[in-house]
Amino acid sequence: LDKVFPRDDQDSVSIEGIPKVVTDPLRNYLGTLPGWTKEKKGKQVSQVWEQHGFITMQLVRSFSSLADTYGHIIRTNLAEVDFKDV
Repeated sequence: LDKVFPRDDQDSVSIEGIPKVVTDPLRNYLGTLPGWTKEKKGKQVSQVWEQHGFITMQLVRSFSSLADTYGHIIRTNLAEVDFKDV
Protein backbone atom coordinates (compact mmCIF):
# COMPACT_ATOMS: atom_id res chain seq x y z
CA LEU A 1 0.00 0.00 0.00
CA ASP A 2 1.17 3.44 -0.82
CA LYS A 3 -0.23 6.60 0.72
CA VAL A 4 -3.08 6.39 -1.77
CA PHE A 5 -5.59 3.57 -2.24
CA PRO A 6 -6.43 3.28 -5.95
CA ARG A 7 -9.90 2.19 -7.06
CA ASP A 8 -10.82 0.92 -10.53
CA ASP A 9 -12.20 3.75 -12.69
CA GLN A 10 -12.67 6.00 -9.65
CA ASP A 11 -10.67 8.66 -7.84
CA SER A 12 -8.03 7.31 -5.48
CA VAL A 13 -8.48 7.69 -1.73
CA SER A 14 -5.72 9.12 0.46
CA ILE A 15 -4.78 6.85 3.36
CA GLU A 16 -1.94 9.03 4.60
CA GLY A 17 -3.63 9.91 7.90
CA ILE A 18 -4.81 6.39 8.69
CA PRO A 19 -2.89 4.73 11.57
CA LYS A 20 -0.63 1.72 10.92
CA VAL A 21 -2.82 -0.35 13.24
CA VAL A 22 -5.45 -0.11 10.48
CA THR A 23 -3.26 -0.33 7.37
CA ASP A 24 -0.95 -3.16 8.51
CA PRO A 25 -3.72 -5.79 8.52
CA LEU A 26 -4.73 -4.61 5.04
CA ARG A 27 -1.14 -5.02 3.85
CA ASN A 28 -1.03 -8.50 5.34
CA TYR A 29 -4.33 -9.44 3.70
CA LEU A 30 -3.29 -8.17 0.29
CA GLY A 31 0.11 -9.84 0.59
CA THR A 32 -1.55 -13.24 1.03
CA LEU A 33 -4.32 -12.73 -1.54
CA PRO A 34 -3.56 -15.02 -4.51
CA GLY A 35 -2.81 -13.10 -7.69
CA TRP A 36 -2.50 -9.66 -6.06
CA THR A 37 0.55 -7.63 -7.03
CA LYS A 38 1.42 -4.16 -5.78
CA GLU A 39 2.55 -3.04 -9.22
CA LYS A 40 -0.93 -3.48 -10.71
CA LYS A 41 -2.51 -1.22 -8.06
CA GLY A 42 -6.16 -0.71 -9.09
CA LYS A 43 -5.95 -3.02 -12.13
CA GLN A 44 -5.72 -6.48 -10.58
CA VAL A 45 -6.41 -9.68 -12.52
CA SER A 46 -9.76 -11.46 -12.16
CA GLN A 47 -8.21 -14.13 -9.91
CA VAL A 48 -7.81 -11.50 -7.19
CA TRP A 49 -11.50 -10.63 -7.26
CA GLU A 50 -12.45 -14.31 -7.34
CA GLN A 51 -10.27 -15.16 -4.33
CA HIS A 52 -11.54 -12.10 -2.43
CA GLY A 53 -15.09 -13.28 -3.15
CA PHE A 54 -14.35 -16.73 -1.71
CA ILE A 55 -12.88 -15.23 1.46
CA THR A 56 -15.79 -12.81 1.81
CA MET A 57 -18.33 -15.64 1.53
CA GLN A 58 -16.56 -17.60 4.27
CA LEU A 59 -16.35 -14.62 6.63
CA VAL A 60 -19.93 -13.49 6.06
CA ARG A 61 -21.21 -16.90 7.10
CA SER A 62 -19.11 -16.85 10.28
CA PHE A 63 -20.02 -13.28 11.23
CA SER A 64 -23.69 -13.88 10.49
CA SER A 65 -23.66 -16.93 12.74
CA LEU A 66 -22.03 -14.91 15.51
CA ALA A 67 -24.55 -12.09 15.12
CA ASP A 68 -27.48 -14.52 15.17
CA THR A 69 -26.23 -16.69 18.02
CA TYR A 70 -24.55 -14.05 20.17
CA GLY A 71 -26.38 -10.93 19.04
CA HIS A 72 -27.98 -10.51 22.45
CA ILE A 73 -24.49 -10.12 23.94
CA ILE A 74 -22.97 -7.88 21.29
CA ARG A 75 -25.92 -5.57 20.51
CA THR A 76 -25.72 -3.62 23.75
CA ASN A 77 -23.91 -0.57 25.08
CA LEU A 78 -22.01 -2.67 27.64
CA ALA A 79 -21.26 -5.95 25.92
CA GLU A 80 -20.29 -8.88 28.15
CA VAL A 81 -17.50 -9.88 25.78
CA ASP A 82 -14.11 -8.20 25.95
CA PHE A 83 -13.06 -8.29 22.29
CA LYS A 84 -9.40 -7.93 23.25
CA ASP A 85 -9.65 -11.36 24.88
CA VAL A 86 -11.34 -12.88 21.86
